[in-house]
Amino acid sequence: YALDVERPAEVLRKLSRFADNQRSRMATLVYATIDRDTCVVEFARAGHPYPLLLRADGEAVFLTEASGLPLGAGTEDPYTEQSITLQAGDTLLLYTDGLIERRGRELSEGEEALVAAVRAAPNDPELMCQSIIAGLTKDIEVPDDIAVLALRAVSLEETLDLEVPADVGQLAIARQLVRRWVAANGGTDDDGVAFAMAVSEAYANAIEHAGVPGEAPIAIRAALDNGVAAVTVRDRGRWRESEGGSRGRGIRVMREFMDDVVIDTGDDGTTVELRRRLAAP
Repeated sequence: YALDVERPAEVLRKLSRFADNQRSRMATLVYATIDRDTCVVEFARAGHPYPLLLRADGEAVFLTEASGLPLGAGTEDPYTEQSITLQAGDTLLLYTDGLIERRGRELSEGEEALVAAVRAAPNDPELMCQSIIAGLTKDIEVPDDIAVLALRAVSLEETLDLEVPADVGQLAIARQLVRRWVAANGGTDDDGVAFAMAVSEAYANAIEHAGVPGEAPIAIRAALDNGVAAVTVRDRGRWRESEGGSRGRGIRVMREFMDDVVIDTGDDGTTVELRRRLAAP
């Protein structure tokens, strides 16, 4: 209903008006957007628990500047926004009130327990969410639905090393990370687009030729050497020929955007190396 509006506060204003018109029960909500190039997060709250920011150095801060009443509260009071920039290693935690609210306890006690659970949790975002839920619901009857979302800002240095599931749904994430890595190392927009296109083709080829998607992750490595960016995409499957009619087009696209493309196939997987000199290293 409201997602055609970009500003978080405006989204909540529209949703609140809709809830009032429908005479819905009150509900809390936090709505956030992130710029994946700058890691700027903007959010608005409708009576929802404060987001928790865990800095890379371990400092935990509740973000309290955004305010507003729950949806369906029957008021025209405005919603305010808060904006933060995530630094490398920072984690932003969003969660529902069922995680921290307990009958007979102050809300501040639940917030303190959340901070302790976050600091004791593993560093991996998914494992962090699982650990937090397990720690805060142990030996109790969960009074409400619980949802936890962890957003981590990664560091992009001269080397990039990641593994991505062999799933076309993950392609946008891989492409965005490679573009950010190119920009972080002085590449131009054209360089970023070129690597995004080439990596997309290499990634799609790995899924198509390496076997059943999801069986093993696809490794993406990037490094810079004297102004030349080298990105490798490696799968762990056995090469199989395409059954479709677009055979070879992906390789042609890669060679169109790169200075050099090397493809090495073997029993233990296929490696595609993409090399291009950056315009402004």
